[in-house]
Amino acid sequence: MKGLTIQKIISYILIPIGILLALNVINGLIIAISNPMLLFVHFIIACVPIYIFSSTYFLFNGIIKEKKCKASLKDWIKINAYVSIIFIAIILICSISVLMILSSPQILQEVFNKMPTNQFQGGAPSQTELIYLLKIFVSIMLPFSILLLLHIIKTFKLIKKYPSAFIDE
Repeated sequence: MKGLTIQKIISYILIPIGILLALNVINGLIIAISNPMLLFVHFIIACVPIYIFSSTYFLFNGIIKEKKCKASLKDWIKINAYVSIIFIAIILICSISVLMILSSPQILQEVFNKMPTNQFQGGAPSQTELIYLLKIFVSIMLPFSILLLLHIIKTFKLIKKYPSAFIDE
C-alpha cells in the first residue's frame, strides 16, 4: 500500500481534468453527431475520462479498500487505456509541433500568415495572442499527457499485481 502514494496523487490530479473533458464531450456531442469526424474525435476524448474514473475506482475500491471489483472493470480500464494512449500520442505530437513553431520566429510568422482570418468571430487573434494561446496549450496538455501516460503504465502494473481484486462473473 505504501507504493500507491504516487498513484493516488496522480489520480487526484487527473480527476478534475477528467471531469472537464467529460463535460466537454457531453457539451459537444450534439454537434458531433452531425459530423462523423468530430464523432470520432469525441470518442477518443470520451475514453480519457472513462479511463480516469474506472482506474481510480479500481485503485481506491479494489486495492486500497480491498473490495472485489467486477471483471468487466478490468476490461473497461484496458480498452479505455489503449484509446487514451492514442489521445496521448496525438497530444504529444501536437505539443512538440507547437514547441517547434514557438522556437522559430520564421515558422511562427509563416503559420500566422497562412491562418484563415474568416474562421474567427470578432477577427483573427493577433500574433501575441496566438503565441499566448499556444503556450497555454503546451503548458497544460503536455504535463497532463505525461501524467496520464505514467498513470496508465502504473495501472497496468497494478492490474497484474492484484488479479484477486477482480471477481469472475
